[in-house]
Amino acid sequence: CADQDVCPFAVENDADSDGQCANNVCRDILGPECSDYAEGLGSKSGDCLVDRVCDLCSCDCDYACRDHCPLDAENDADSDEVCADADICPYDTDNDSDSDSLCEAFDECLHDAENDADSDSIC
Repeated sequence: CADQDVCPFAVENDADSDGQCANNVCRDILGPECSDYAEGLGSKSGDCLVDRVCDLCSCDCDYACRDHCPLDAENDADSDEVCADADICPYDTDNDSDSDSLCEAFDECLHDAENDADSDSIC
């Protein structure tokens, strides 16, 4: 059924419906041709998605094609290397840098953990 399975090497398939697979195993069906796609080494490194060989060269294309955030449909929207399912502030790259439980977009005193505790309008 691999012709019907959108993620033939992923047990969970595409759990977050973002079009990327979280492969559990890999198989380079094209054999030696796949080494051209080896991350950082092959002559076609970085072209796995463009050439649509993610399923055909799933070992050599693993990094480029893998869903690094399998439960995050936006795949780490704020690019802080923390997926939304574990990110306390999924749209805040600093992830509440002053530890006051307020994400940057809602924190009026970005670097004041007490958030103007004396109400003098100075953080």
